[in-house]
Amino acid sequence: KTQEHRIYQQFITRQQFNRFFIQHRYRLEQRFLQDDFRMRLRYFLALNYPLNKEKLEKNAVYLSAYNEIFLNTEPKIFDRNRIYGGLGYSFSKNTRLELGYMNQSLENKNTNQMMIFRLVLIQMKLLRKLRTLLILRLIKKKECLNILKGEKNFLLLLNCLIQENKLF
Repeated sequence: KTQEHRIYQQFITRQQFNRFFIQHRYRLEQRFLQDDFRMRLRYFLALNYPLNKEKLEKNAVYLSAYNEIFLNTEPKIFDRNRIYGGLGYSFSKNTRLELGYMNQSLENKNTNQMMIFRLVLIQMKLLRKLRTLLILRLIKKKECLNILKGEKNFLLLLNCLIQENKLF
C-alpha cells in the first residue's frame, strides 16, 4: 500500500428545508504520494431527516443519506463515488450513532460495505482543545509532524503518538 499525506481546503454549507437537513461540502485535496503529487476534487451531499422529532436533537431517530464523488484533475477524471444510506439515533445535539450501508464505485469495480456504526461527534470545542494540546506536545517532541494535516489525518497523528507512547 502506498503511503499518502493530504492537505485540503474545503467549504461547507448547511441548509434546512422543513425537516430536511442538508449539507454540501466542496473540497480540494493536495495528495502527496510516495513518488507523486496529485490533486483531487470532492463533492459531498448529505441529507438527514428526523422521523420522530422536528429537529436533529436529543432522542431523535433519523434517516441519513449521502453521496460523495471524487474527481481527479488529470486524465482518468473519475476516481470514485460513495453512496450511503442509514438509520441514526441522536444521543444529544452533538453526538449521533448510525447504522447503514455504503456502496463505493471505483473506475472498474464496486465495493459494498455494511457500516455497523458511524459515530458522528460534533464536539468541535473539545476537538480543537485536544488538537491544540497535541500540537503543543508535538512542537516540543518534533515527531509525527508530517501527519499533522486535516481532520482525517488527525486520527493518524493521535495513533502515531499513542503507538510511540509520546501522548502522555
